[in-house]
Amino acid sequence: MRAITLSLCVIFTLALILNLEYLTEHAAWLYFVQHICAMLLLGLMFGSTLGKRHAEALCSRIASFAIHEPLDATYLHYTWRVTLAWTIYFALSAIISALLFFFGSLQAWSLFANLLTPVLLGTMFAGEYLIRQRVLPNRAHFSITEIIHAYREYSRRKTNN
Repeated sequence: MRAITLSLCVIFTLALILNLEYLTEHAAWLYFVQHICAMLLLGLMFGSTLGKRHAEALCSRIASFAIHEPLDATYLHYTWRVTLAWTIYFALSAIISALLFFFGSLQAWSLFANLLTPVLLGTMFAGEYLIRQRVLPNRAHFSITEIIHAYREYSRRKTNN
């Protein structure tokens, strides 16, 4: 497997070197593909967990790692809806990215991809936290840092299974 991986890396590196001039002239495409793929894959990651039960939604799983106690039906319904909101956010980000790239100016797309995307991401986290405090009063609340730690734990356990 190492030989195959090393061979592919060498071939990829040679292809990059041989096409360096083309790539530097079309760098925007590389950034566009990177941005839209990230949005689509994140949307798919969240959306693919919305199927059967509320407890299976990605945000429900992460919350179960962060809270360390069984989540009731109300909390699970809320976290399912948060998972849906993130799925919509990533889908809309991908759509806006594509529309701006193909029909807007490169400057408008770059502003959206490089500046607005992180701001909107932070706004989603902050907005969800504020909504959670209002919708689920007297419940366990956790910070973005705790969410990140819970996601890492979720990922670690998922990888080990």
